[in-house]
Formats: sequence, C-alpha cells, structure tokens
Amino acid sequence: RLQHKYALSPVTALAFHNAEPGQVLLLAGEDTWLKVYDVKTSRLLGQLKIFASQPIHGIYIPPPESDKSHSEPGVLIWGGPSVTLLPPSSLQALISGTTPTAAAPPEFKAPDWLYDGILFPCRRNSPSDPVAGVLVTAHNEILPFSVNANTATTTPTTTTTNLTFGPLASPSRPILYSASLRLLPPDATTVLVAAGTVFGEIIVWKYHHHHYSPGSKQQPQCQVLHVFTGHEGSIFGVSFSDEMELAPDDDDDGGRGGSGGGQQARARLLVSCSDDRTVRVWDVSERGDGRGGGEHGRVDERVLGEARETGFGGGGGAGSGSAAGGDSEAGRGSVGDRARCVAVAMGHVSRIWHVRFGAVVRSGASGRGGAVEVYSFGEDSSRQKWELDVDWARWFAEGQAGTLRHRGASTCHSGKNIWSVAVSDSGGVEEPLIATGGADGRIVVAGRIPGRRSFDGYEDLDVTMTIDEVLQSLPRGRHPQSVEVQTTKHAKHTKQTFQRYAFLSDRVMAATASGRLLLATMGDPLLWEEVALPEAIASDLQRYNVLKSPARDTVLLGSPSGRVYLFRKGHEACQVAEFPGKISDIILVNTSPNRALDEQHSDWHAIISVLGLDHAFYLHYSGATGTYAQRIVRLPEHYIVTAAAFSREALVLGTRTGSVATFTIEPHTNEYMLQASRRDCKTKDAITSIVPIPGNASALLATCRDGKCRIYHVPAVLSGSSRATSLLTLQHEIASPLNTLEAAFFTVPLPDDTSPPNRRIHRRSRDLILQGFHGPHFLSYNATTDAVLARVPCGGAHRPFASVSAPHDPGQTRLVFSKAGELRVVSQAAAAERVLVPGGHGREIRAVAASPSTLSAADEAGLVATAAEDTTIRIWRRRASSPRVPPSSHAEYLTPLVTLQGHSAGIQTLRWAPTPHGTHLLSSAGSEELFVWRLARLVREQEQDMLAVVREAVWGDGTPGGDLRVVDFDVVDFGRVTGEGDGRVVLLISMVLSDSSVRSYVYSSPGNPPTTPPGSSSTSARYTGACPTQVRHLRADGEAVHVLTAFTDGHIAVWTTTTTTTTAAAAAVAAAGGSGSFALALTARLHQSSIKSLDLSSAPTGSARWLVSTGGDDNALGFLDLAWDRHTGTYAVLGRYRIRDAHAAAITGLCVVANGEEAPGMMRMTMQVASVGNDQRIKLWCVERGGGAGGGLRVALLDDRYSSVADAGDLELIAPGKLMVGGVGMEVWDVTGDGIEQGS
Repeated sequence: RLQHKYALSPVTALAFHNAEPGQVLLLAGEDTWLKVYDVKTSRLLGQLKIFASQPIHGIYIPPPESDKSHSEPGVLIWGGPSVTLLPPSSLQALISGTTPTAAAPPEFKAPDWLYDGILFPCRRNSPSDPVAGVLVTAHNEILPFSVNANTATTTPTTTTTNLTFGPLASPSRPILYSASLRLLPPDATTVLVAAGTVFGEIIVWKYHHHHYSPGSKQQPQCQVLHVFTGHEGSIFGVSFSDEMELAPDDDDDGGRGGSGGGQQARARLLVSCSDDRTVRVWDVSERGDGRGGGEHGRVDERVLGEARETGFGGGGGAGSGSAAGGDSEAGRGSVGDRARCVAVAMGHVSRIWHVRFGAVVRSGASGRGGAVEVYSFGEDSSRQKWELDVDWARWFAEGQAGTLRHRGASTCHSGKNIWSVAVSDSGGVEEPLIATGGADGRIVVAGRIPGRRSFDGYEDLDVTMTIDEVLQSLPRGRHPQSVEVQTTKHAKHTKQTFQRYAFLSDRVMAATASGRLLLATMGDPLLWEEVALPEAIASDLQRYNVLKSPARDTVLLGSPSGRVYLFRKGHEACQVAEFPGKISDIILVNTSPNRALDEQHSDWHAIISVLGLDHAFYLHYSGATGTYAQRIVRLPEHYIVTAAAFSREALVLGTRTGSVATFTIEPHTNEYMLQASRRDCKTKDAITSIVPIPGNASALLATCRDGKCRIYHVPAVLSGSSRATSLLTLQHEIASPLNTLEAAFFTVPLPDDTSPPNRRIHRRSRDLILQGFHGPHFLSYNATTDAVLARVPCGGAHRPFASVSAPHDPGQTRLVFSKAGELRVVSQAAAAERVLVPGGHGREIRAVAASPSTLSAADEAGLVATAAEDTTIRIWRRRASSPRVPPSSHAEYLTPLVTLQGHSAGIQTLRWAPTPHGTHLLSSAGSEELFVWRLARLVREQEQDMLAVVREAVWGDGTPGGDLRVVDFDVVDFGRVTGEGDGRVVLLISMVLSDSSVRSYVYSSPGNPPTTPPGSSSTSARYTGACPTQVRHLRADGEAVHVLTAFTDGHIAVWTTTTTTTTAAAAAVAAAGGSGSFALALTARLHQSSIKSLDLSSAPTGSARWLVSTGGDDNALGFLDLAWDRHTGTYAVLGRYRIRDAHAAAITGLCVVANGEEAPGMMRMTMQVASVGNDQRIKLWCVERGGGAGGGLRVALLDDRYSSVADAGDLELIAPGKLMVGGVGMEVWDVTGDGIEQGS
C-alpha cells in the first residue's frame, strides 16, 4: 500500500567513473540507493536500490586497465556489514537509462562492519576464475572474498551471484574508526592497509593475498610496517597517495632506496586526520634506511597484538621517550616511525572526517622541489586545500623537510558534516575533480570538468602587472611621453596609477590617474595598446575620470569639467554631452548581462550624477537614429544615486543611504519627479544594483552593500497621470552569503541543445547571479543553485574593480582590480564548483507543512515548507510526475525555491495559514520566537518559479527572560470563519509554551509597512509542570475557542474559554483590553510518557465528535474517541485505545491519510493513519470505529516499510495520497501506488 516516490538523503558514498572518453560519471550512495549522475550535464541517468535497509557506505570502481587481458569485474558496494557486487551489465544499464528497473544484486552479510574494499584485476584468459577482492573490517581484519564468474555475464534482470568469504587475517584487532586499502604493483596481489584506531594510532601493514578459493588451506600473510602516533584523538580518515617517482641528484644518491646516483627513487605518502583538527602526512615508502618498515625498523607483531587490542598498552610518562606515549614494547618499537611524519597542520573549526591527495603541483628536476595537493573535509562542511612542499633530497638524508601550507577553503554544504568524498584520478599531474556529499543531501563537484561546452570562449588567466610593466609592453613607437599636471600652487608629476576599469567584449580598459586609456586584449600574455585621444580630451581626463561600459565595445567617460565622452571600437573618442559641473558618477540603466553579445549600436540609458546639483540627468542613446536625448531627474535633498532601472514607465533609483525611489515624468515640465520612496536598509548602506525580474514587469530586485537582496513591487502608472495606483511595496528580503553585494543579474536561456536527451545539458532558464565580496575574496554566487561560481582573493571591497560574466554560463567570469598599486586580471573558463544535487537542510528536519492549495488535487505544482534544527526554512515546489517517466524526473519532484533565515534557535513548528491562496506561513522556535511570513509568487512558469518572502510580523508578548520554547501552535483563518476579515488576513493563533502554558491570539495582517506585531493575548491558561507538545483547535469561531493539547506526562487536555463573545470583533476588543483565560474541560491519559505526535480525524462541518490519534515515547499508538455535548457544553471520552509496541522506538510522526463516513452522524467511520518512528519504519494502519458510544475500535496494520529518514521529526500529508517524512533528510511516500519502488 505504501510506495516509495522520492528521497533526499545524506550522501554517504561517492566514486568517479570514466565510462567513455570525455564522459565523467559520478556514482553516489544515497541511503540504500545507488544513483548515477553525468557530471557534465548534472543529470541523473539512473538509480537502483542496492540494499534492503542498509545505507551504502562505500563504492569501489576498479581503475581502467590498459592491459586488454583484464576484464571489468564490476562495482563493489558495501554498507555496514552488507556487501554486494554490481555486474558491469547492470551498471551499463543504469548509465544508458534503458532499464531503470534493473534487479539489484543479492546482498551478503560480512561478520563485521566494513570500512573499505578493493577488487583484484580479473583476467579474460581464465573465465573460470572467480572475481576476487578483500574487505577491511572495523577490527583491523582483512576479509577476502570471491564471487563466481557468472557475475560478469548476468543480465540486468537476472543474477546468480554467489559470494564466498575467506578466512580473516589481522596482525592485531583494535577498534578502528577508519581504514584504507591500496593495491601494490607489480603483481597486484599485495594490499597495503592503513588502519586508524579509536585511540589515535595508525597501523600500516601488508596483506599478501594467495588468491583465496573455497577449500584452500594456504594461509595469508600479514606484515606490520609502521605504527604511527601523534594524533591526540581518534583517527577518522586515512588515505594513501600514488607512488611518486623522484629524480635525485647524481651525487646525492637519493639514497636510501635508490640503486645509486641518478637512479629514480620512489616515495609513497599517507595522510591522516583526527578530531584533534590536525592533518598529518607520513612517509610509508619502503626503504632500508632504519626509519621503519625495513628489517631494522620492524615492529614486534606479538607485542603489537597485545598492546593494541584496547589501546592501553603502557602508562609511561613523558620521560619514557616512547613515540607511543608509554613504556610498552610496542611504543619503543615505533620510535623509528616517529621520524616518518613529514608535515603537520591544523585546520577546520571542528573535527576532520576525510583527507585525500590531489595532484603533484610541481616537481624539481633534481627532486629537491615538489608540491603535492592535499584536501581535507570536515564536520564544519568545508573543503580545505593544502599544499605539501617537500625537499625530497633533504628528506632522504634527514627525514624532516615538509611543510603543509593552506591554499584555500570552500564551505560547499550547509549544516554539519561532509559524509563522503571522491577525487578523480588525474594522473597526478593536473588538478583533479573533487566531489563531496553532505548530510544535506547535496552533491558538489569542484575542478575543471572535461568536455564542458563553452559559449563565449573565456580563458583561464591570472596576470598581475605594475603600471611600469604595462607601459613597457606597449608597442614600439607608440610609447607616449609622460604627462605633467599642474596643481594650483605647486607643480608636480601626477603619479602613474590605475584608477578605473571597464570590460569591452574580449578586452579590458584601464584608465590611469593621469588620464591615459590603456586597452588590453585578453590572452596570455595580455596585449596592451594605448587609446589615442585628442589633446583636449586627454587634458580633460587628467587627475579624474569615470569609466562605464553601456554596450558592446563601448565606453562612456566622465570628466571633471562636466563633459561626457564616448569611445567605440574602431572610432575616435568624441564628446556626447556636457553638464554644469564635475561628473561624480555614471549609472547604467537596465544594463543587459549579455551586453558583450549585443550589437555595438544598440540603445542604452544612463543616469549622470553631477557634483553639487540637486538633480541628476537622464541620458539616452538611440541606436536607430544615432542621437542622444537628455532629461532632468529632480532629486530630494541628499539623494546620491547609485543604481537605476526602468519598470514600465517608472524610473527606479537606488541611493547611497539605502533608499529606493520611483520617478515618473511630469507632463508639464517633462522632468522625472519623485513618486514614492522607502528605505528598508537598517545600516544606511548603498543600493548597488537594481535588476528587472524576468517574467514580472512590476517587480525589481535590488542589491545592497548590507549583503541583502530585496524585491520591490512597482505599481503601474495610470494613463495620462503621474500618480500610481499604490505605493512602492517590499515583497522580499533575504540575506545572501556575501558580506557586500555589488551586482546582480539573471542568466539567459541556453541555445538549443541537439544532444541526446540523457546527455543534454539541463539548466533552468533563469538563475539569479550575485556578485560581491566576502571578507578578502571576490565572489560570484549562483543564488538559485546555492553554488560559488568564482572565488578570487583580492583583499576586500575597498578598491577599484570591474567584472563581467557570460550570460549563458555565469561560471565563465572575468575580474580586474587593483591591489597594492598593481593591476590584476583574473579570468576563468568554468565555474569553480558545480552543484549536481541541490540538497536541503544540513540538520534534522523538525516540521513539514504543505500550502492549502497544495493539498487540493487541482494544484499540480504546490508549495511545501520544511524547517529544521539549522534554524532555516526551505520552501519547495512539488512537481507532479507520471509513474512511467524515467528516474531522472524524480530527482526534481521537489525543487527548492527559497531559503528563509531569521530564527536564532531550532525551529519547532511550521504551519501555513489556511487562507485560500496560502499567502502566509507561520513558524515557531526556541527563545520565544513566532514569526509570520508573507509570500507572493512573482513568476510561475514551466522552467521558472520565483517566490518573494518577507517577514511580516514577530510575536512580542513573551516573558521578560525570553527563554521559553514555542513548542507548537495551531492557526485558523479567523476572518473567513467569522466573516469579518474585510479583505484582510485575520488569524487565530493558539500556542503552547515550554512553561506548560496555553495561549491564543488574534492576528490581523498589517498594511504597508508590515510592522505591527501579532495582537495581544486573548486567552491563556497553565497546566501542571509537564511540558506541552501538541495543540489543535477543536472549535474556533466568534462565540468560543476550544483547543486540545498533549503533554509530556502522556495526558490529553481540552480547554475552553470561560466567557464567550458574540462576534470576532468583540473577541479582539476583549483580548486587547484585558487577559482572558482558558478553563480545563477534560483530561485523559493515553500514554505512559510523552506524547510525541498527534492528529485529528477531519470532522464534517457541524459535527461534534473526533477520533484523536497519538504516537508516544512509549512506542505505543493511541486513539481517543472524543465527543462534545452541545446541550450541556461539556466534553466526554467515549473510548480510549492503545496499541503497545506499535513501533520499536518512539513514534515521532503521525498523520491521518484518509477518512470516510459509513453512516450519518459519524457513528461508524473508517480511516487510514500513517506513523513513523525512530526505528526508521513507516507504517500504514486501517482504523475502523464501530457505531454508538461503545462500538469499539478495530486497528489493522496495512503496510510496514523501511524509511531512509533517521531521527524522523514530522510526517505530513503534502498532497492527496502523498506523505512526506522529515528528519535526517526527507522522503515522499505514495499511498495511491504510483511510486518507483515495488519492493519493501
């Protein structure tokens, strides 16, 4: 009865796969599912459920073999104690997308938890040989296995795999937190093992495989090489590097492992991480130098086994001289290993989960210089890059010659934890692709993706030059003489510095302080030339100039004399306008992001600000006629224009103090006059850009230097009048990850893509791109996909700069800026990061709510809101899909639209106000926070859906300490119920707080501006000391308010108002004039401990009987048959029922899926109830209530399924027949049976 439809789970395993030349695939383990993504197109190609109820923890794909005698053995997948081998044919079916229902291979159980696995090469000339491999367990044991050869030839729908385990092999059995395996050449039957223990030690040992087969009596061999100590916490990650070939000097004997002067030496490194926040690099090269691993540095395996079983092998003090921190023999035996620590560095703000090696950045000809990239991934959701510099010649001689230098960081996930990483094999000479999967379900790929399409041909470039270097690079014979500038009293030379920048198509222009215009063609190296200016213009531009590019290959220049000059490619600079004063700024109006592709003679508009004037000038160029037109813009006092845009007939300006104003043309004076103005920025920071929103002519997006984006509704102008129908209104306000916003634009759709559907580049038609500064970095950020496109260290926002991005692919970005008197030009041909899966919350989801329109069958793209412990609210669009569509469509079943921030504590409850259009969303959290959010749907198209959200009100009737939690609340449309809304939104909100109090409020949606808080308390009451957990309205109208509450002591309580009023207006007046109170009408005990979840059967209008369903901390499912007697005005319990051990853990989510009435008056009723618990099971129950007061209750279990959501926090109906579970991740279940999974 329950069918799995969609899941967004933590990504627990990742692996790259090069299926074809130029095609890079990423295999991801998302709970029990294996998903295959095309990295270039970000498209989900196929998915397959691997395990029944065990998340995937690791994926091993054998590297491609150049030896054609080796065949593909398949893909090794493990999780917990489960392991399986996916045949190559099944993988190919997933890649091609032809058989999305491929049968999963059988699941086998190992005797212990598994940390890593590896497959041995499979030879074609021995078809009878089984596929062999080894696994490493949580107790430092190697578990060999073999799989029958039929695996390689099975079809995607039939499998006859038989996996057989061999004998365990281990030098010692400590408890591990991490392990890594690496095959050693040349025979590829020896496995190098690195085991990170709970007690901070790293054991490096060899396992010699003898091709185990059932019945074989040959015992495997184990050889301990090193025991590394130094970490002050448990080892959470270990990783081997590839073997590196070094070329020491002939007179050095790279020694100690080479065969003489001039011979190549080999080195292999190990990197480790721990919860002590350090990254350590170790040398695990095999050399006879007495520093471990050889005959002289060998560890006594007997003592190792005794000392490392528990980790408490000795208790010597600091003076023992033991590398292990004690006086055990194992500690003394590892003194030689202590010298093998190459480098140590501390990073991240919390524990580090994973470490990996990257590419070799450089290698000196003599082996003395060399840098290796190291990447670390932490609980703080950041990826950090390190560069390991090693003087190999000195290292061979002395043993200490390495340094780890920090080279950058990126917080690519939200919340906590990067659970999985994968680094592509780049051959060790170029930057690899790095994929990360987080607890938020997000997958991010960093690095250059091979084969990406490039529309504008941006290059990879990073050039820094001084003014002297630029002047010296000018073509011969065109090097002008230095220009001298006379000041008023003293004659001195103007310092040659860069002052302004602008991009012209594929060129960048730099204006110097002496008025010279230098033009560089992009490339390596930059090709500089100087723009020849008439003497009068060159003299006018000395000491000061303004530089802006309004169109392709076009530059506007403002001078201190008030003249504006125009320079176009292929034309001489000329004057186009003159104004009465110094040009302080030129603000471009509605600048197109693809102006580099526009025609050179297209129209453009600009606002000219003149110093000291109370008005600005509007300048318009007509490309059709080649003429210029001017108009005065009358400004209020102290208005300094910083941004401009058109919205219909209105001119919208942003100011230096954060105001946004609309101007319309006054017919009598033909000047722009102020129409409306507002300032929402609390810090008086400047508005930096104003951008029209595609698809909505009345909405504009404004960016501000306070780091926030705001969307304003600009009213239409009445015909023949300068007056608007309404005031300028704020529709959206949200903070961005950037400290300072400087620009914004929307991308334009891609050209038609004729590639096959499963290889087609898939991208929304319009993405919002924000550009600005975050600390010392310039950032280009995709706000739609939440991805950093470019990150350039520049020193911060206080410097002249210019940037431009390709409109079709904003990852292609160019930036020019000044730093320390130098010019730096940075260009990138692709985005720094690519988001394959957008993901969701990084912490546990505690509340799920669907908009009222979503719950109707007519809405195919409704809204769903989720709230989590990470204090954020995310709003998603639910997209209906056919049961026969390919699996890739299910990846977009829920599309993220907007993320709301504002709460300071974990969110407890989230509910939509039951208004007809779902325009209000309410949320509650700790610290006595209750917010009312107002939503507006700006654009609703097939490829674009844009929401505007603003926080309309904040509850302000809390306690003096403000330390209570608003545990739960319920809301009804009071205006609709009483008929007194007068077109406004009037809500009745009943809430329960952690001090055992119950309160109700009447809230009226304010006008503009939305500053009025929710109304005063209308009624309140207090229970015992037990904390309330749930609240629901039983009756809410103009006469009385009745609420039902649940508590941590297992009781249900019903409250009624002590006095009633005849109208809603009178109730509001009574609430404002004094504090009423609730009367306790009834209590009933249903559970032994806390009631964690509750739902009511939906009662028809006028009915007075409810069936209350509850889930408890005692693992029980409870039902309460509750009735209200209209004549006596009292409540009565007609029956109490309890199902013990309905789940194996607390029932944290419960929802009435469907109910029906079999007889008038609800004497008999049948309904379906779904429950979910911390046992990760979702169950569907059929509940049938008999007729009469003592008819009893029959409950039958209809379905019991595994849920991928751990620590479930809520279960809600988000559409007819669609259930959503929220917790660590989220999933959707279909009760109607059109899900994609048919097994349990």
